[in-house]
Amino acid sequence: MINKIFIINIGNELLTGRITNTNLTTLGQKLLSLGFEITEAYVIPDVKDAIFETLNKVWLDSALIIVTGGLGPTKDDITRTTLGEFFKKEMIFYEDINEDIRESFRKRNSEMPEINRVQAYIPQDFMPLKNKHGTAPGMYYKCDNRHLISLPGVPFEMEHLFEEYVVDILEANKPEMEFWVYDINTYGIGESAAAEIIENISLAENVKLAWLPHLGRVDLRLMGCNKEGIMKALGYIEEKLSNYIWGKNEKNPIDKLHQELINRQMTIATVESCTGGMLSSLLTTKSGSSKYMMGSVVCYSNDVKINTLGVLSETINKYGAVSLEVAHEMLEGCKKMFNTDICCAITGIAGPEGGSKEKPVGTVYIGVSILNKKRVEKCYFIGNREQIRQKAVDKAVFMVLEEI
Repeated sequence: MINKIFIINIGNELLTGRITNTNLTTLGQKLLSLGFEITEAYVIPDVKDAIFETLNKVWLDSALIIVTGGLGPTKDDITRTTLGEFFKKEMIFYEDINEDIRESFRKRNSEMPEINRVQAYIPQDFMPLKNKHGTAPGMYYKCDNRHLISLPGVPFEMEHLFEEYVVDILEANKPEMEFWVYDINTYGIGESAAAEIIENISLAENVKLAWLPHLGRVDLRLMGCNKEGIMKALGYIEEKLSNYIWGKNEKNPIDKLHQELINRQMTIATVESCTGGMLSSLLTTKSGSSKYMMGSVVCYSNDVKINTLGVLSETINKYGAVSLEVAHEMLEGCKKMFNTDICCAITGIAGPEGGSKEKPVGTVYIGVSILNKKRVEKCYFIGNREQIRQKAVDKAVFMVLEEI
């Protein structure tokens, strides 16, 4: 039974900021979905003393340690040999793993460099975890009621081995008390304002509330071993924040929109200026999006707005490209071009230049037409260029969700 989970992310590149540590985020999400919480996480360099010191802290009874990184073929990849030294295990050469590595190079029409041979060495009593997506196998070691899993640092390889092997190990060692997680997804209210509204919430024993702020939206997470207590808290939050809740246990707004469009058999098209196709790109990330996504126009220039979408030059000259009137005409042009159930138009000033006193940076007009109903809103977003663009896309998605 696993009661404590420790993450050790190894890599000098993680400490210098050259690479974002997405592995910790991925592991946290996957573990929580399986009913486990991370107890502590460490980010350490490719240094033997640092690895020894950290392992001495976390190699505890009923603990699982997940190590990422340091399994490559170069001299700075010392995780394999360091684990062997820590546990006083001889390094064993696995011919089948060596052949798997060689075969992965053959598939790329190249010869395996001799340096990759070191990746076929695994400490004695460690179970090799074959890696179909790379040359670095993972490793699993169990001693009494203690577990250690070593995974590659490359994110998609790490995630592949987690799903292939780690899930089964976790399922076989779940705590006796079941762990529950409920997310309440909100939009249009900040973290502090939401906290003030529900400040009198009373949480039962074995129930915790976590705040998960995103760019422009906030999720509230209830978790613990007391399902009745969680449901009571959930009811309280739903009552107090009802005007801001857009979903429960939703991964993100675009996933919810994807499912709604599939279920309702509705089609959509977009015309985007300041967001440069970000909305259409998101709409096509999910498998099956061809059932609803008909097309998009990135009308960044006024010429494209006029010649492709049919926006009147007089409208642009009188009101400006960033205006309620132009957003309306962009919607009309989108409907004529694609004839979809839903059309969405975005025009704005993402900055950092281009703003004025009347229309400062962050001014965005977002329009949505659904069947015969049309709605355009003037919005003002704060942040840098990418944050303004992302907030505009999210607002567009929520406008569509509200209307359907």
